Amino acid sequence: MKKGLRAAVLSGLLAVTGLPAAHCLAARPCGDFLALSGNKAQGLDFMACHEVERPPVKALEAKYRVEGSAAERVENFLHRETGMPLLTFVCCGWESGAEQGEIHLAGSADDPGGTDCAVSMHSAEALETCRELWEYIPWFYITVTCYTEEP
Repeated sequence: MKKGLRAAVLSGLLAVTGLPAAHCLAARPCGDFLALSGNKAQGLDFMACHEVERPPVKALEAKYRVEGSAAERVENFLHRETGMPLLTFVCCGWESGAEQGEIHLAGSADDPGGTDCAVSMHSAEALETCRELWEYIPWFYITVTCYTEEP
């Protein structure tokens, strides 16, 4: 769609609905985003990727898991490679908090600039409040979120 036409359509949607229209980004297949970006730590299991709603936009989410005994190594790798904050214990589990790491997926003909994706990590519900006890937490989970629309 040409830029002038796209602007007219977006303006029209805003005028008719009173809500801003989402702007679609280039199509990207769902998959193992950490492997595609070269940022996949050893021992990290890719589980699935699917489209999700993150109002007001849509995103692709790749889900991973790692055993508690290897979680600190994966956490340190993601902290170093993506800037993801180190996990802290909050209430009932470990999490990287509101700040997230970031990876960049290379561009394509449809998406020459590529796509930036958010990286976060958390544990299953746990009572272990010390890092030294992570081996007793069965699984830690990593989520990579790549937005397919802009608000």
